[in-house]
Amino acid sequence: MYFDFKCFGTDAQSIKIIAKSPNKYKIVFNSNGATSGQMDDIVVKEDQHINLPDCTYIRDGYVFKGWALSENGAAKYTNRENIVNLAENNNAVIILYATWKYYSFDSSTDTVLTIASNKTEFLLAASEPVENASNVVVDYDYAGDTVLTIDGNGQQF
Repeated sequence: MYFDFKCFGTDAQSIKIIAKSPNKYKIVFNSNGATSGQMDDIVVKEDQHINLPDCTYIRDGYVFKGWALSENGAAKYTNRENIVNLAENNNAVIILYATWKYYSFDSSTDTVLTIASNKTEFLLAASEPVENASNVVVDYDYAGDTVLTIDGNGQQF
């Protein structure tokens, strides 16, 4: 709650104090073609900073890239990105659409690495099957993408 002070009259001695509640808006997460998963809506107050939740949607054959403001738009926000004031109007509804990157898979040359903590599958394009999974390095860049490196050769996927 905040107060709005307004002066009335020519002598500026009449002051009207109005208590106002901050605007709020709802963020709705659209799976945009996911094959499973569910995400709850979030209600956010004006000027409230929040971190977007991790995407819990899964789309077979795809990797989550981020959240867009339209169904076919480019990713604008990433998992856990700090956001504020996505809407100006009270009770507005903002829909964030999951964006996906397709990965083709060739079982004769590609290796699937499953990360157990969130069951997200990443397809590693390898020139030959990887025999020693301990040589696979999983890292994250600052844009929220997952970077997978095989055998320390610097090749990223």
